[in-house]
Amino acid sequence: MMKGGYNRIDHCEFSNMNHSGVTIRVRSGADQEGYHQIDHNYFGPKPGGDGNGYESIKVGDGDYSMYALNTIVEKNYFYRCNGEVEMISNKSWKNTYRYNTIVECQGTITLRWGQQCIVEGNYFLGNGVENTGGVRITDKDHLIINNYFQNLEGDKARAAISIMSGIQNAEGGNSGHGQTKNAHILHNTIINCKESINMGYYDKDDLGDPRGPITAPENCTLANNLIWSSHAPLIKESWAPSINTTWLSNIVFGAALGIDPNSGLIYQDPKLELSSSNIYRVVPESPAINSGTPLDEPVLYDFESQVRLDNMPDIGADEFSSEEVDAFPITQADLGPHWNKDDLAIKTTKTHLLQIYPNPANQKFTLALDRSLIGTTIKLDIINMSGKIVHSELIFPSTVKHEITVNHLIGLHMIRLQNGDGVYQFKILFI
Repeated sequence: MMKGGYNRIDHCEFSNMNHSGVTIRVRSGADQEGYHQIDHNYFGPKPGGDGNGYESIKVGDGDYSMYALNTIVEKNYFYRCNGEVEMISNKSWKNTYRYNTIVECQGTITLRWGQQCIVEGNYFLGNGVENTGGVRITDKDHLIINNYFQNLEGDKARAAISIMSGIQNAEGGNSGHGQTKNAHILHNTIINCKESINMGYYDKDDLGDPRGPITAPENCTLANNLIWSSHAPLIKESWAPSINTTWLSNIVFGAALGIDPNSGLIYQDPKLELSSSNIYRVVPESPAINSGTPLDEPVLYDFESQVRLDNMPDIGADEFSSEEVDAFPITQADLGPHWNKDDLAIKTTKTHLLQIYPNPANQKFTLALDRSLIGTTIKLDIINMSGKIVHSELIFPSTVKHEITVNHLIGLHMIRLQNGDGVYQFKILFI
């Protein structure tokens, strides 16, 4: 049980919990500060339960689901966590679930109640096991980016991406599902899943809820996603047509589409190949390369932390690049207790927090920021090769891109960026 604020659970192993109860529960409420971190843990087999209450992680509580917890669940490995459909249950605001590897789990990351959450860069590997699932979305303003789904056999609530119909204007609670609104589903790759996208699935228990009628998903954007599967339909509308959905530059291939074609759905062979890590990636002749729609709030990195060209992004989670890749997907050997490893040099992964471009630059350049840095304070110094600070300012970023203008600088300089997490230095050439 995590209470209070700024607690961390890391490098632990949780396995074979075969009774009712949540493995890790994060409390929410007016007196709970949040900002917790759950990382580098191994969640081993959890047998299926006989009802509700068997989650591996629960972040928030139904009665207090309108509070923000700002909790990060990252770089964990989940294996056969089958307790219930909500493997991870989100019931609070502004949480982030990123860079986890989820293998043969008969459940989903479920955004049940709460708003403005991020699901980013996770690997969902079903290996053909029945009822294996991906991400289930309800409520408002969530961001689903750079996730990779492969060989999942779940449907309905366990589809690779399940975008639920729900109770209109509901504000949290211990029961029911809120209508999905304003979800942004960007740069995901879905490979050979039984149901790639289920748009509008609803829970029959929500019928007749006194809070309001069930309403189809509304104002959702699906852009730059890649779906390749032999399972039809590729996109399933379960109940009623979604409301005001925006489709932009999505490549779909392999089976019947399932909804009326539109200009945002490109039916074309994406030309992928299976890598040595059993992950499908784009090849040089892939039509996904440089074919994505530039977004107002661009996704600056791919699922391996390679930098995207924000004016010509690739479609899907993979950006074709020769840049160094991150050590994903995480495996069981990369985490858990250090004392339980044969090799103590456990592999660590890098996370891009800051990048600069273009380089060389002419009087202006752009900082590309990790979303976690939005709203923070960053001190920027530009230092010449004699060690003199020639430009200094404080930055208060409100988006993932922040433009810096400097005048009359020529030659090689060092950029030093400082925030509460550390110091970052880059060389830049001004021409």
